[in-house]
Order: sequence, then C-alpha cells, then structure tokens
Amino acid sequence: MTSPRDSVPGRSGAGGQAPPPEPLGAGPGLRGLNRAPQAQAQPRSPPAPAPTRRPPRLARRRLGAGPAQCPACGGHVGRADQSARDSGLSTAGWASAGQLASAESARRALRTGHGARGPAGSRGFRLRPLSPLDVPAAAARGPARDGAGARKRHPGGHRCGPEQGNAVIIKPSEVSENTAKLLAKLLPQYLDQDLYAVVNGGVEETTELLKQRFDHILYTGNTTVGKIVMQAAAKHLTPVTLELGGKSPCFVDRDCDLDVACRRIAWGKFMNCGQTCIAPDYVLCEPSLQDQIVRKVQEAVKEFYGENVKESPDYERIVNLRHFKRIQSLLEGQKIAFGGEMDEATRYIAPTVLTDVDPDTKVMQEEIFGPILPIVPVKNADEAIQFINEREKPLAFYVFSHNSKLIKRMIDGTSSGGVTGNDVIMHFMLSSLPFGGVGSSGMGAYHGKHSFDTFSHQRPCLLKTLKREGANQLRYPPNSQSKVDWAKFFLLKRFNKGKLGLLLLTLLGILAAVLIKALWTLAWSSRVLNLTATVQSRAGL
Repeated sequence: MTSPRDSVPGRSGAGGQAPPPEPLGAGPGLRGLNRAPQAQAQPRSPPAPAPTRRPPRLARRRLGAGPAQCPACGGHVGRADQSARDSGLSTAGWASAGQLASAESARRALRTGHGARGPAGSRGFRLRPLSPLDVPAAAARGPARDGAGARKRHPGGHRCGPEQGNAVIIKPSEVSENTAKLLAKLLPQYLDQDLYAVVNGGVEETTELLKQRFDHILYTGNTTVGKIVMQAAAKHLTPVTLELGGKSPCFVDRDCDLDVACRRIAWGKFMNCGQTCIAPDYVLCEPSLQDQIVRKVQEAVKEFYGENVKESPDYERIVNLRHFKRIQSLLEGQKIAFGGEMDEATRYIAPTVLTDVDPDTKVMQEEIFGPILPIVPVKNADEAIQFINEREKPLAFYVFSHNSKLIKRMIDGTSSGGVTGNDVIMHFMLSSLPFGGVGSSGMGAYHGKHSFDTFSHQRPCLLKTLKREGANQLRYPPNSQSKVDWAKFFLLKRFNKGKLGLLLLTLLGILAAVLIKALWTLAWSSRVLNLTATVQSRAGL
C-alpha cells in the first residue's frame, strides 16, 4: 500500500477564502454540541449561574475557551491558539491549500490537544493510521476512534489532549480514492480539524509525513511499506502497530460438514472481490476432498451471486488496473477448476478456484488479494502444519473440523495473528478480541479496549508522605550489617519459604500489632489511673 496521490476538493470558497466551519452540531446525532460563540470585548459581567444540566463531554471541552494553563505541561486548556508555539512541522510538499485536510490543520494537530507543548516538550499522544486498500473505511475509522479516546492525566485532574485524549492524523490510502475523499469531506464537519486531520497525498506526501515526530503510528498495508514505516519511526523511537497481511491458510478436515465449510470459505474469500487482508488465501486438504470442495464452492458462488456473477450487484471489482494486471499474472500456468473469466475494461475477475497447485508457483509466493482460491493437497493435518510453518507467519488461520482436539492441535502447532475455528474472518468482527499480526504479518494489536491500551501510555505514579522518616533509615548510608540483616528480613530472604514464609510474616505482623495495641492500652490505662488518683487527692484536700 502507498498513500493517496489524488488531491481532494478543498474547503476554499470564492476568492480563496475558507468558509466558516460548519457547526459541530449540524450532523445527525450531534445536536446541542455547537461551538460557543466568541465573546466580544466588553466590561466584565458577573459569572453566569451554573447550568442545571451538565453538558456532554465534548461540549464541555469546547465551551472552555479561557486562557487557563495546565499546571503540569503549560499548555492552554482551552481551544488551540493560533499563536501557540509552532511544532516544527514543515508544511511544504505534502498538502496543498486546496485539500480539505490542510497542512496547517495537521501542523496544529501535532501539538498537544490543547494547543501548545509544555516546557518539557510533552505532547498529547497521537495516532496516525495509514488506511489499507481492503475495507478502508472500517480500518481507518476503528483505530482512529478507539485511539482518540485514550487519555493522559496530569496531577490535579486536568486531562491533556483532544477531548482530553489523543490528537489524530489519518492518512488514507490513495488506492481507495473515493473513501479517502469521503473521509476528508465528512470528518471536518463533525470534528475539530486542529485535532483530527485527514491528510491526502501520494508517496511524496507520506514520506514527508513520516519525518514528523509522532507518539504512536499505526499502519495497515503490505510488508514492504511496513518496513519503511518502521524504519522512519525508529528515528524518533516511535512505537508502531503494524497490520501487514500475508497468506492466510485454511485447512479443511475430512471430518467436517463440507457444505457449511465451503459456503463460509466462499463468503470470506470472494467478499470485496477477495480484497480483504484476512481472506482465506489458500486451502489445504486431503487429495480425496479436492473435487468435493471445488464443486461445493462453485455451488456457494451461484447461491451468493447467481448464474451470471458479472451482473450481480453484490460482486465487486478490482480496485485499479495495476492490481488487475498483477492478479491476472498469478493465473499463468495454473489449472483452473472453474472461473477465470476477466474483463479488463471493468476490472472484473470472476471467482476462480485452482486445483493441484504447486507450492513453488507465483500464486503461492505472495498474498493473492483477489478472487483466486488455490487448493493445495496435503496427506494429513501434520503435513498441513509443516506446510504452514515452512512459510511466513500468516495474519489469520482457519480450521474446519468436527474434531475439537484436532483444531486445538493445529492451533498449538502453528503461529498466526489470529485463528477462527469452523468459520472465517469472524474473529476480526469481535471488538473484545485483539486483532493484529505476528512476524511478517505485523506486530501489536488493536480493536476495542485493546486499541485504548495500545494508544495509551501507562505512566506509573507514586505519591508519598513526608512523615514517618524513621522507616527509611535502612536505605540511607552509612551502611551496616544490621541494616543488611533487617533489609533481608523485610525482603523475605530469611523467610522465603513460599506460602509458609508469607504466613509466618503475616502472623508476626499480627503479633506485633497486638503487642503494640496492648502496650498502648496499658499506657493509656496507667495514665487514666494516675489522673484519677490526682483528682481524688485534690478532692480530699
């Protein structure tokens, strides 16, 4: 994957003047969140009474437009100021004035969410997903949404960052031109461009963007570009999350319902014309099952798309001519069981199944990313495991069998980003499961809470009292053997007997507490008795 090369219609109106931003509450479901109007210079008036109803969180952030500063980072708590300290991002060469996501917006988004860097250069966390070709809208929206919610707090409760969270720069793929344009058009209508910027452009723009200093980068695409992204991130030691794809195998056991298995495989493989990163890339099965799988996959294709697949409104096309040519070349010298029809003018490639595929051919050397399903015969599950392990680790792995022990054995014997048993793609749909690759298929994971954790910095904080200094004498010099012995005691070196040692230490603590309580009670009783005797003696006088 590279990055969008086509320019996007700008926001500039007549005479090159940008129109005023659309109110935040103009979109559906966002009523009541309009930007507060700027107050004009006038004598100070008494503060308005507190509202009876607490405004939504986003509205609270927008309504706070005062010049107050964060005591920890020095940044403005209100809206980003035009005069805030420049982040150092060069705007030349990667965003034109006509783009909806302007370079100025991206530059401001590289500051903290509240507009300025702190004295130590602290910044709000930033997520920049580079969207993939496959299902680009979902891939761009999910990480950006989940990552933007991750927050950081400063002492005193002030939360720094957009919506007290992460600023986001989204770089869609230029291959998915329509999706990139739609994102650039819609996001500024509902989100602050200073904090949520969409940058469109090609390789040159992406290269310039990668020179900037981010707090986190998420990239979805192919392995080659993933290495480039990681190399650029290494310059600033920026952590990255890479979702890179690969050849996701699918093993079909003879002990399974072939009708159901082939229907699900056909659905996952030919969805979006095969252009999804976790589509089943090839099928492993025993030679005796090959013809049955071909027949049942063909029946499923007719069920989904009808007799004339080309006329079906549910069957997509290859995204561009370059990918069409690439997929076309994969069929050279292959045995086509069914399908194979193509139309270059419309970039149509029919659902195609290949049989008796040689593992050394081109179609088995790269991710297909198209509607071609090779079938590779193997003797048994053990040979399938060996076949998978001899290749790069895939992003997904699918097993179809009634034998749960076999499924577990294949999961334990292989390594992949994710696994689904008796189905395909569905592990991606569950936000409760982490999604990501391993090895050449990527690193890191996101989705749901896992996205929040990925785009958050776990900052340990310990607040102690300045009292009870006597307890700290053991760590202060000068050192002595007595101090060492006490240190060993408290570190359970002498009583390090597992649970028994902890039990003895607990009993010792309880005994010490009881003894201290008894001494305190005795001292208090003695004091009371002395006071009573004194009072009585005075009364006698």
